Amino acid sequence: MNEHRKDFRSSYHEDEQLAEAPRLLRLQVAQLMRQIPLNLAVNAVALVALALMPLQELQRAGLALLALIYLWLFSLWWQHRQAPKQALQAQLPWRMGAVLALAGVLYALQAEALMQQLHEPGRLVLVGVAAAFLAGGAWALCGLAQTGLGWSLGNGLTMAISLYSSGHVLLGGLTLLFTAVLCSHVLEGERQARERVAQQLRLERQHQLLDVALRDFEADASDWLWELDGEGRLRHVSVHLAKAIGRPRVSLYGKAFVDLLFEGSQPAGASAAIADLAHRLRSPARPIHDLLLPLQWQGKRRWWQLRAKPMLDDEGELQGWRGVAADVTALQLRDEALRRLANVDTLTGLASRHQFQAALAQHWAGERLVQPCALMLIDLDNFKAVNDSLGHAAGDELLHGVAQRLQAVLAAPNLLARLGGDEFALLLPGEHDLPALQALAEQLRAALHEPFLVQQRRLYMHMSLGAARAPSDASSPSALMQSADLALYAAKAAGRDQLACFEPHLQAAAQQRLSLSAELRQAVASGDGLYIDYQPKYAMSTGQLVGVEALVRWQHWQRGGLSPSSFIPLAEETGLIVPLGEWVLERACSDAAGWPQALTLAVNLSPVQIERIDAGALIERVLERSGLAPWRLEIEITESVFIGDSGRAEALLAHLKRLGVRVALDDFGTGYSSLGALQNLPLDTLKIDRSFVLQLGPDNPRATAIVRTVVQLARAIGAQTVAEGIETEMQLQALRLLGCDIGQGYHLSRPLAPEQLRPLLFAPLPPSWNTSQTPAATAAVAA
Repeated sequence: MNEHRKDFRSSYHEDEQLAEAPRLLRLQVAQLMRQIPLNLAVNAVALVALALMPLQELQRAGLALLALIYLWLFSLWWQHRQAPKQALQAQLPWRMGAVLALAGVLYALQAEALMQQLHEPGRLVLVGVAAAFLAGGAWALCGLAQTGLGWSLGNGLTMAISLYSSGHVLLGGLTLLFTAVLCSHVLEGERQARERVAQQLRLERQHQLLDVALRDFEADASDWLWELDGEGRLRHVSVHLAKAIGRPRVSLYGKAFVDLLFEGSQPAGASAAIADLAHRLRSPARPIHDLLLPLQWQGKRRWWQLRAKPMLDDEGELQGWRGVAADVTALQLRDEALRRLANVDTLTGLASRHQFQAALAQHWAGERLVQPCALMLIDLDNFKAVNDSLGHAAGDELLHGVAQRLQAVLAAPNLLARLGGDEFALLLPGEHDLPALQALAEQLRAALHEPFLVQQRRLYMHMSLGAARAPSDASSPSALMQSADLALYAAKAAGRDQLACFEPHLQAAAQQRLSLSAELRQAVASGDGLYIDYQPKYAMSTGQLVGVEALVRWQHWQRGGLSPSSFIPLAEETGLIVPLGEWVLERACSDAAGWPQALTLAVNLSPVQIERIDAGALIERVLERSGLAPWRLEIEITESVFIGDSGRAEALLAHLKRLGVRVALDDFGTGYSSLGALQNLPLDTLKIDRSFVLQLGPDNPRATAIVRTVVQLARAIGAQTVAEGIETEMQLQALRLLGCDIGQGYHLSRPLAPEQLRPLLFAPLPPSWNTSQTPAATAAVAA
């Protein structure tokens, strides 16, 4: 492989030399021509000197012939000077060599003739002069082998032969040896001359290639070269520079670069940047690295980035600058767009989270508050239902409308931002008391009073607000955000659609909630402290025990017994409801498997479980492990599961029906009930919420009408009704008269532990059962 590469390089250089041979010869001839004027002058002096000597007619004829030869050489030099690019004939060096050989023969003959006229000392001087003349001519003509050898051989051989024939054998031999040495020097001189000429050609070729490359680079790239002299004037003008400024290149040479940049109008910051450049050009102590210049040429904004190094002479004096300029306009415009995207929410046009946090941080200098402010966090109530039911496009349209209405209420310097999703933040600089915050909150809530028209639907939106102030409620931006978030949590917990301001006890409640969450996680992982009570369910017509509802309890090691209302919401918020719900289902099904076959088991399923896991597959696995018959299990779900991903909930219900598991709709009538959904869902039971049961009575006919309607609706779709929260005999009798199928509540039985439940499994009636109709119940139903 290496030999192949060597052969390739060798053949390449041979081809290159062959291609450059004509030009190489022309350059050699040109170098020789530069020597001819001096050579002719020396020979003219020699001819004049010979002409003044007493010569014979034949010698004078030789001088005349020499004069003609030199006149021909002069004419050749003159023609070459007038037309240096004229085509050169290949035979010219040989012709010149022949003519110079003839001239050398004539010189040698003249010297031999003179030698016959001189005495011995004069002859020696003449030989020395002739040898010097011979060597000088050979040196002057060695640029071409033909001319140098022609002169040396013609002169030297003729002189050696003449000396030898006249009896000067020693001088003839020395002259012959001297001629041979001169010929070798001529050949070496021609080789060196060819090398010098070849090196000159290579340098010219490299310069041409570099010039072409630089021109192509400047024509095709956004970068361009620039060069200044010691006074800061342009010495090299790029096509890009001339095009950007809108002037011809010729008119820019010699212009002061800094003055040129100052011409026209520049955007803010340009003058300072150009002044900085001028200072650096006057102080060449260090190169210029990535200096950004904001400019404006022909009404267009441009950004140039300069890099340059100073050019210094041997004494360290500044001779100019040479560097590269890059047009980085596209990059700067992109960065500006990114900055706008970072500071503006693209959906609503409000400030982004990034801009809001930066504005909030400006109220502090380190840990010291420099300007009081208030912060209000805003969260849209039930916005997820819009996204899930109508799609994200509708949700985006609604968010844009909400942002426009809220922004219309506010004025500078108040800053409204969208933090993400349906969460907004409002920064209020200055002092704000509670009445002022409450008044502003009412204005914001009133802005959403009118419905939004989204996809031909009228949507009513409400919002919860949490407010905090600095310095009273926080000592840092992050602490202020945390305080406002705690207040927002309190507003949601209090029923939503209201403002809650931060109070110190909210911090303690949050810490308690965090501690309780960690303890609940530990309890779920170990099972310690968790247990299940079962609340009996009775048939309203016969009083027979027909089933139970599993209710999880937590016996906290320090807080004591905790009801589900104190930790189930926390479990749903943290996601712990998934493992907790699985534990309840496993334990309840295992317990119920040992009870009488006619008894059913009701277990609540959280919307979080339906959203995060395959609840149908879980129920199927639990039934297989426990051995409980599927028809004995009843899964209770709330209406909220259909507000979100109804497709996922409907798929679960279809799975349960295939298994034979019963499905109950819990808390019916308190949420977003849809008669169309009831018509399509495979429900077995409608549970009447305790809020309606507690209001049953002669003085509340509305509650009676609602319960009657639910019972009739359940019968229409082939479902049972279960009334929960029965606490009085009147409520029990009224529900029986209204036709409710099943009842549960403290009046019938409290939730019981498994060992307490066992005696009731075979009891015919609950202890409080009474079949007589009370006047109050009759009056309530009649109403």
